[in-house]
Amino acid sequence: MLIAHYLNVVVSSGYWQKEQWQAWADELIVSHDELEDFVYDISVAEDESEVGAALREQWYMEVFDGSNNFYIEEIVVGYYYLMFKEGRMSLLELFERLTNDDDISSSSTAVEWEEREHIFNELRRGVINTERIDELLAPLIKPAKEQLEAILSYMKV
Repeated sequence: MLIAHYLNVVVSSGYWQKEQWQAWADELIVSHDELEDFVYDISVAEDESEVGAALREQWYMEVFDGSNNFYIEEIVVGYYYLMFKEGRMSLLELFERLTNDDDISSSSTAVEWEEREHIFNELRRGVINTERIDELLAPLIKPAKEQLEAILSYMKV
């Protein structure tokens, strides 16, 4: 399992905040006698960069495993859209992120750049085509949820 990759994406997307990653790690610590070191480090990680540092060694091992067959950018967009659907992000903020060159999601190929810009401009004018937005982004929720489920079921008996 690509646990470090999955954790990195759920944290870097903002879907999980400090409370979620610490609770996840704490639950594993309480329920297992032995765990990988990164779990203990995540339990006390204060921010995203500390989570990244905690995952670094595990992440490198997974890279050499060669089983990474997903696009991080697509999963991030899936988490963003999931946050929108859960009321944790506005539609305008979602498309601001998708059109921001500094955001990891901007290199996603799920939505062509021109389409993103068009929808973003429409949103700024108050025009919302939810059907088109769902058509473009809803398919990305499934792989994000699958990764989240894999994280939540990690080390479960």
